[in-house]
Amino acid sequence: MALVNTIDEQLSAAEMDIAAALAAEYWNPTRDWKFWEYIGPQMTVLDQLDWPGTIEHTIALQLYGTDRKLAKELLASLRNL
Repeated sequence: MALVNTIDEQLSAAEMDIAAALAAEYWNPTRDWKFWEYIGPQMTVLDQLDWPGTIEHTIALQLYGTDRKLAKELLASLRNL
């Protein structure tokens, strides 16, 4: 999830207030995120999927790009508060 990467970047930059506001969006989303990433201390792989075809891969990249843009817009709005 693009939001998790943005939170990580803000934590690395010691921007704790912004990271906290981004984390609030993670836990209680108000925007139309296309990809969901769940964080936790461990995960169990249940099944291995085939690699997506070219069309599916292209669509996924476009949707993830939409999330990256949304995360950047949210970050910019938080910096302007």
